[in-house]
Amino acid sequence: KIKINVNRRGRTPEREIRLLPNPEGIVDDEVDVIVINDQENNPIATLVNYACHAVVLGPENLLISADYPGATQRFIEKKKGGIALFTNGCCGDLNPIIHSGNLQDVEKLGVLLGKEVLKVSEAISTSSEVKFKMLSEKILLPLQGFPSLEKMEGILKEKNKELEKIKRRKHTFSEFNVAKAMFEWARDSLKAIKEKKTPRNIEIEIQVFAFDRGILIGLPGEVFCEIGLKIKEKSPFNYTFIFGYTNGEIGYIPTKEAFSQGGYEVNGAPKWYGISFLSPKVEEILIEEVLKLTKKLSNILASKSPKIGRALPGLSRYLIRGHQRLRNFCHRPGGHIPITFLTSDAQGLPINPDYDAGNCFAFRLETDLLPYLKFT
Repeated sequence: KIKINVNRRGRTPEREIRLLPNPEGIVDDEVDVIVINDQENNPIATLVNYACHAVVLGPENLLISADYPGATQRFIEKKKGGIALFTNGCCGDLNPIIHSGNLQDVEKLGVLLGKEVLKVSEAISTSSEVKFKMLSEKILLPLQGFPSLEKMEGILKEKNKELEKIKRRKHTFSEFNVAKAMFEWARDSLKAIKEKKTPRNIEIEIQVFAFDRGILIGLPGEVFCEIGLKIKEKSPFNYTFIFGYTNGEIGYIPTKEAFSQGGYEVNGAPKWYGISFLSPKVEEILIEEVLKLTKKLSNILASKSPKIGRALPGLSRYLIRGHQRLRNFCHRPGGHIPITFLTSDAQGLPINPDYDAGNCFAFRLETDLLPYLKFT
């Protein structure tokens, strides 16, 4: 474990929830590591899973950067060798302990995490025979209802007035963009209400990929850390890795308590992602559905005789090929961009930039990864 993250839902003196450090808030400070070595036990790849927004450089930063994950990867590769891959966890309400910092701060936090990764990896015993099984399921998450037509018309007038007011005075780029986005949200919401096309739910995909006593769970969006901790606690597997930002970006997935408290992730951010707001019921539904899928996968592994083989060399070659392409694409002084998930496309490496998630990339892992695993 290492605490270079902090809960970012702090209260103002007026008791409002804002994007402020909250040292008393819940965090997930686990450092989860997967090691892939060759048959002589030489390092091929190290996969890191840690929950924290990659925003050490802060919102005013204009550099294309991998932030602290890039520094972590460079440190691991220099000290240990092989390829280092970074995956973000359930970090929806977690920021780095240094925010709006500089490149020296990026290096400092990245190296701190890298040292902990090396310590964890040294304690790992690898195996040449691994059981693999993957499952994927699509579920529906409920959305909140929309305001009445009359109320939304009033909201649109208000947002239009705010936008015009900003246009008439000296303003910053950020001020104008926020006002414009809020106006567009109100305009699009009113259009959906008039046309009776207001959605009631949103479809998401959950993926689970089991290997022996461990499981990788892919969830879309920016999941709050408490949800991830509850899944880890009740998971039937000894080692549970949860990857955020996978298979789509639906915005923040807060806890039920967070909905009652309000704040940016609950009331503000959804207007940037679309016109709909998630229901407070999503925490319970998501945890239940994820655990059902993990239990199903655990039962399959226990009841059947899944393929057992020397899969890691094949898997490592697959990872390295995709990772090297990414490096060739975005290698620059600021560091290479971290990988948030694995890709199923061995030919073209489709990349989906997620600029609001700390310059990470989201990839898709599917069963067509199997041809790249060597089974005996």
